[in-house]
Amino acid sequence: LAWRIALGRPPTSEESASALSLLRELERQPIEPLKDPPESLKGIPAARRHALSKLCLALFNVSEFAFID
Repeated sequence: LAWRIALGRPPTSEESASALSLLRELERQPIEPLKDPPESLKGIPAARRHALSKLCLALFNVSEFAFID
């Protein structure tokens, strides 16, 4: 869903694999819980919420998002 929102397309299989790997790695790191997460994220464990927020920040930094062809 993040790819569709940010880039208007689904992720490639390589992007999906990389994103899942990144999420797993980020979930293992110590976290500072998100303050006042949105209702849609409250049912998700804190480590996963943190990892998803970091993945979304990374997605907003891809050149495809930053530059219009």
